[in-house]
This record gives sequence, structure tokens and C-alpha cells, in this order.
Amino acid sequence: MKSAMNSSQNIEDLYPLSPMQQGILFHALLSPNADIYLPQIDLTLEGEIDTAALQHAWQQILTLHPALRTAFQWEKRDRPFQVVYRQIELPWQEQDWSQEFLDPQALASRLEAELERDRRPFDLKTAPLMRLNLIRISPTYHHLIWTQHHLILDGWSAGLVLTDVLSAYHHKAVSPRPPYHDYIAWLQQQDQSAAQAFWKTHLAGFTEPTVLPIAQSTLEPIPAWNEQQIQLSPQFTAALKLLAQQHQLTLNTVIQGAFALLLSRYTDREDVCFGATHSGRSLPGAEAIVGLLINTLPVRLQVCDSAPLMTWLQQLQSQQAEAMQYDYTALSDIQTWSEIPRGTPLFENLFVFENYPIDASLLQSDQPLRLTQVRPVEWNSVPLTLIVAAAEELTLKLKFDRHRFFPEAIARLLIHLQTLLQDIATRPDATLSDLSLLTIAEQQQLHDWNQTTAAYPQQCLPDLFEAQVGKTPDAIALVYEDQHITYRELNHRANQLAHSLQALSFQPALSLQPESIIGIYADRSPDLVIAILASLKAGFPYLPLDPTLPPDRLAFMVEDAQVKIILTPSSSFHLFPSATCLPLSPAAHNPTHNPARSISLDHSFSLLYTSGSTGTPKGVINTHRGIVNRLYWMQTEYGLRTDDRILQKRHLVSTFPFGNFSGHY
Repeated sequence: MKSAMNSSQNIEDLYPLSPMQQGILFHALLSPNADIYLPQIDLTLEGEIDTAALQHAWQQILTLHPALRTAFQWEKRDRPFQVVYRQIELPWQEQDWSQEFLDPQALASRLEAELERDRRPFDLKTAPLMRLNLIRISPTYHHLIWTQHHLILDGWSAGLVLTDVLSAYHHKAVSPRPPYHDYIAWLQQQDQSAAQAFWKTHLAGFTEPTVLPIAQSTLEPIPAWNEQQIQLSPQFTAALKLLAQQHQLTLNTVIQGAFALLLSRYTDREDVCFGATHSGRSLPGAEAIVGLLINTLPVRLQVCDSAPLMTWLQQLQSQQAEAMQYDYTALSDIQTWSEIPRGTPLFENLFVFENYPIDASLLQSDQPLRLTQVRPVEWNSVPLTLIVAAAEELTLKLKFDRHRFFPEAIARLLIHLQTLLQDIATRPDATLSDLSLLTIAEQQQLHDWNQTTAAYPQQCLPDLFEAQVGKTPDAIALVYEDQHITYRELNHRANQLAHSLQALSFQPALSLQPESIIGIYADRSPDLVIAILASLKAGFPYLPLDPTLPPDRLAFMVEDAQVKIILTPSSSFHLFPSATCLPLSPAAHNPTHNPARSISLDHSFSLLYTSGSTGTPKGVINTHRGIVNRLYWMQTEYGLRTDDRILQKRHLVSTFPFGNFSGHY
């Protein structure tokens, strides 16, 4: 019987697929056993029910709407097409659970299992691509599971069908609606060149998708879906709706903006992109068409911290209004026109604002049979989808691939989204940077973590070293091979070299300032330690010039740092023709007392260059305050004593014998 109904003699119409249908068909054929793109609606029915009349009403509506009598063909043709059949038998199943005692929790679990069992693939070549499963819980309480393939219907159309079915069941007249063929014909008349120009401009410069850093890598080929949701209170929902109304915004725009801000904060990016569903009902009369008109399009947003919230949301709404002019465009085409590499998805996060157009009177009916709840269940191929259900109590639902995201991370994401919305509702005059996604508890935790204020010596490095010399002049400060140098000896030799540096600083041609850099070109040896101490004692920061570096790299550093004086062995003077070179060995007749200097904790003590992995090395300044703070913290945190020794793979300054504040290390 089914084969005959799907025979060529029973064909009513043939026409191409919409862009969205093409994408869904591609995914369905790629993963034929996956349970994606099989939307289900769990309907709660209360009151007296005539099951035969309800089945007849569904059959009547199935006959009325061509989209419900559609199958798909893709073989032996250049492009796939859809086939509308004249007569189709309604797949109808009834179950009776009324003899079983099921408490609310057991009933919910049983229903979830039944939904999963019924979420089995359709034969896409055989109409209809839907089935119904009526479950009797009690004489006046039923669940009706309506399973469809997304190829034939979107959420809006499902609402239209339900409205028509209930009207037919209650013996109300149901008029034919515009056929889905009208939408396909309208699509073929649209200007693809204008759409291409718009989307290319809209996505220009966007080169990689916005990927949440909470995602975990997975080798699982098939997603494993899960979901979590929170429900906002009626008061909170009303506040958001009022905010939108007062600023001429849609509720969709307000929540979409919060989602964009959430992605920006999580990824630390000002330029974010996610997918959003559009109704696709731009042609006149399309709001009454039953079929798949919905389309998924990219939303790209610049999140500038200084932007006023309401101005930014209004810009988002204007941008979306412009994009709606091209909402007929296939996502695959937009992907091709973008600068995202081939094979990489344009987005990994989807925003869905759900609004089933069911006549409110049907949910508040005084008829013997009442529809009291409509619960949609649907999975798609995107790793993370935010579904917003607009009602008296706004529901925020996250559907996610649990191979990609830990449930704990998703729960935290939902709470952060709710917190952002609360801040938006109460502070419409804020800038984006003012809005917080952290809960009060998280803000307190962050505050506690950052209570790192601690007292530390308000002296510069050479002052601390000289104080240590005064405490332990004869203690060993430096060991190198068979050499053992005391604090007094090290201080004297560094002072002699420091006086030579200060003498050079008075030469007008050099014009040295307190922040002028002293270059040090030397191998690891006591002379290197003495040269660094001498630079600091003379009041100048130093730049280490590693002899193992290539000459062009050394020349770049000297020029970039504007180095005028270099401490180096006499044999290396010729390497630095643009600088004044001073030998590492201090003059024996130079004074050994501590030189006077005028520096503060905020003056620089060293300039270190990066490895140049980005192509050009960059100099990084370190201040006396930073190194003193770090040394003091380390000694306090680890309880270092005078007889402790530390092995550090850091720049040489970390191992210098500046002493500690109760001894040396």
C-alpha cells in the first residue's frame, strides 16, 4: 500500500530543494544513522479524547498540506528534487500506559525513552516523513509524540500544523494555505549576486571560527547530545521584555546580544561570529506557508568594550534587519564566499529564538480536549546551540555535544548568560565593559584570589646588595669553578667599574640619562656578574648581549635599544663600532666606595629581548620594584635561609647574590 502511494501515478508535483533543505539532506546522507534533524514535539493533551477523531483530523491536515506529503530523490539527477504525492497514509501508533503506576519522575523517564526510541531515521524517498505516537496515561491525560524530519517542516510550520489539527478536531473550518511550491519559486527569483556582495562585505576579514575555550578535543565521530536549561522568573522575563519595548528592540535582539557578549568574554575576542536561525518568511503571505522556510545564517559582531549597551544592541538589530533581505542565501554559499578556510565550519555555536505560532486560544480552550503543553525536542549538527523559548517565563536551553563539552562547563555558561541578562535588565545605561557575567560568589572569589598585597623593601637592587655587604662582608657571594669571591670583594670590583661608567656619563657626546641602557657582551663568568652589578650601582639598566647570538641580531638589539656604552672584553670592541666600549676589568686605581646614584623603584633595571619567534625581537623592560617584590615574595613564600641554594633556569639576574633580607642564598 505504501509503495503504491509513493508510485509515479500518485505524484502531484516536483520541484527543487531550498538552500536549507540541501544542507540538511547533505548531512542526512553523510550520517544516515545519526539522530540529528529529526525534530519531535511532545504534546500534552488533557480532557476527554476521541482517538479516532484525532487521527482523522491529522489525516485531514496531512492531505491539506503538500509539504507533509513530500519525499526526496537525489539519484540519476544533477540535483536532488522533492516529490509531492497526492494520497498518503498517516503513520499512527497508539499505546496504553494507564494500567501502569507511573509517578511523575517515572513517567518523565519513560517518555524520554519513548522519544529516543521513536527518533529513528526515515526513508527519505518515502512519504510521509513524519509519524505520530499517541500514549494513554489515563482516560483524561495523553501524550502525543510527533516525530518529523526537518526536511519538510520548521518550528513555525509545526505550529501552523498543530493549529490546523486542533481546529479540525474541534470541527472548525480549516482553509488551504499557500503551497510550499510558492516559496521555492520565489527563491529562484532572488538576486544571488546582491546576496554574494552583501555576505562578502559582512564577513570580510573574519578568518577563523569563534571556538569556546571550554571545549575539549574528541575523536568521537558521532556526537552524543545532551542538554541543560534554566528558566527565568516571570518578573525577570517581564523586565527584559519591558527593556526591549522601551528601547524599540526585540527580545530576540536583547538575548542575542547577551549571547554575543558571552562568546566575546569567553574567547577574549572583540570579533565574534555565531549562527542564528531566520524565519525565511520574507515573501508576502509566507507566514501562512507550511514547509521548511527557516534558514541558518552567520551573525558577525564587533564587541567594543567602550560601546554603550543600548546603542550597540540597536546596531545589532539594524544589522539583522539588513541581513534579513538576504536570508534566502544558502549557508554553503556564504561559507564559500567567506575567508574561513575550506573544510572549516563558519561557526560552532548556534542561536535559536523559538516561537511556535500556536493560537493562544487553543492552549486556553474550554473544549473537552485541551492542549496544555508543547515541548519540542530537536538535535542538529552544531556542537553548541542556545535555544530561547519565549513565554511568560523565558527558558534558556543549551544543547551540546557531550564529547566536546563537560556538563559542568555548560552549567557555568548558562549561569553566566543569566547573570549578563540580569545586568542588562538593571543597567541599560551601562557600557559593554561595565556588564559582568560573574555571579556575586564568583566576584568575591576573584577578589579573594587577588588579595596579594604584601609589604616588601622599598629599596632598589643595588641598595639591597650593599646592605647585605654591610651585614656579611666576608661571606662567600659568588662561586665560579675554583674562584670564591666574598661580598666585600665583589662589591669593591663592581664599585670600581661603576665609577668608570659614571665618569663616561658626564661626557656631553654620550648624553646618558638614568634610563640609558648599558650593553653587556660577555660569557658567563664573574666578570659578567660584576658588570651587571656595576651598571645597577652606576644607576643604569643593562641589556645582556649573548655572544652566541648572530651578529645581525646583536646589531639590531644595540640599535633598537639605543645603546651608547657596552661593557665587553677588549678583544670584542670591534664588534660594536657605533658604541663606546669599556673593558670588563675595572681600573685598579678607581675608588672602591659605593657610588652615589639617583634611581627609584620604578626605574628600569634591565631590558630583555624576546626570542623573535614572531619575526622581530621585542624588548621587555623590568623595573626594580618588580624584581624586588618577586625576590622578597620567593624568599618569604618558600622560607629560604642563608644556607639554601636555588637552581633557576631564568636570566642570570635571578641567581645573582643580592642577598636576602636576613642572609644570602
